[in-house]
Amino acid sequence: FNIVDTVQLPQTPGDYVISWRWDCEQTSQVWANCGDVTISPTQYNTQSINIKDLAAKCIDLPGGDTANGNEVWIFDCNMESTQQWTFDPGSWTINYAPDPSKCLDLPGAAATNGNKLWIWDCNGSPGQGWGFDYNSASIFSTVDTNKCLDLPSGNSNNGNSLWVWDCDSFNPDLYGQRWIV
Repeated sequence: FNIVDTVQLPQTPGDYVISWRWDCEQTSQVWANCGDVTISPTQYNTQSINIKDLAAKCIDLPGGDTANGNEVWIFDCNMESTQQWTFDPGSWTINYAPDPSKCLDLPGAAATNGNKLWIWDCNGSPGQGWGFDYNSASIFSTVDTNKCLDLPSGNSNNGNSLWVWDCDSFNPDLYGQRWIV
């Protein structure tokens, strides 16, 4: 037999019910069917850290400039080295893959709401400690495990800086605090 049609699935992650019908050749029979489909985000770059509900957005180091104090932001995933990070189990640090001597850093180790993240020389300071909660898909600060890596106001526009904010364990679907690592 030949397949004569294809099904176009939505590109946005979520749960869908897909229905279709077909006619049997040269008979009066018409068949209908449906199926539940879950579309999960796909990580484009295995060394990137993406927003869970919008995998096409990655944590990015603007211009790949590793000078201490450069803020990190969210940007369209593009497979560039500026979006390559390592978060090895048990390391408690997020390193910039092109230069592993650089870490994602919470300035002054101050786990206060709105403190924007930057790149800094890895030095073992408390502000460079990060954990990952697989149940909630959140990245939390080891300075205060109630503070999570957050996308301000859930705004995924390119160039929006990242900060720490209160983890929302009561809303596991909170957009902007769920990550693919």
